[in-house]
Amino acid sequence: MLDLFEFVARFILFAALHSLLAMQPVQEFLKSRMGHLASSYRLMYNILALATFGWAMNVYHDSPIIYRLPEIARPMGFLGQGVMLILLCICAAQTGIGDFLGVRQLRSKLATPILITNGCYGRVRHPQYLLAMLFLLFTPAMTVRWLILTLFSALYFLFGAIIEERRLIVIFGDNYRSYQRRVNMFIPLLKGRS
Repeated sequence: MLDLFEFVARFILFAALHSLLAMQPVQEFLKSRMGHLASSYRLMYNILALATFGWAMNVYHDSPIIYRLPEIARPMGFLGQGVMLILLCICAAQTGIGDFLGVRQLRSKLATPILITNGCYGRVRHPQYLLAMLFLLFTPAMTVRWLILTLFSALYFLFGAIIEERRLIVIFGDNYRSYQRRVNMFIPLLKGRS
C-alpha cells in the first residue's frame, strides 16, 4: 500500500514539475538567466521530464492485476499500442521531431511559431494527447499502477490541453480561434469541416 501512495506522490510531483516548467512565464524567467544555454531549454526540459517520469514509474512493481486480455486477444492489444506509437511518431514528425525534442533550438535561436492545422492536426487539435491516451488504454494487462497512470494522464492531458490552448491563442489570436471552431479538441473528425 505504501508503494501505491509513493507512486501517486511521485507522479503528482512529475506532473507538477513538468507543467510548471512548460509555463511561458517560467520558461522566459529561466531562459533569461541561462545565458548562452537558453537555446537548450527545450532539450533539458525533455531530459528532465523523461528522468522524473522514469523515477515516478520505478515504484509499485507488484501492482495487482485488474484484468488481463485472453491469450488470443493479447496480440490485438499490443498491435493497438504499436499503431498508436506509429501515429504518435507521424504527428511528432509533422510538427518537427527536432522541435519536439529540442534539438533544432540548439542550432537556431530564433524560431517563428507556425500554426499547423492539417494532417493529424486537421483531425483533432491535440492528436498526441489522444494517441497517448489510446496507447494507455490498449494495454493487454491492466494493473492498479497502469490504471492510476491512465486516469492521472487523462486529467493531465485535459488540463495540459487547456493551458496549451490559452498559450496558442496568445500566439496566433484569431487564426487559432478559427481553428478551434473547425477542429475538435480530442474527438477526431472523419472529414474536415469547411
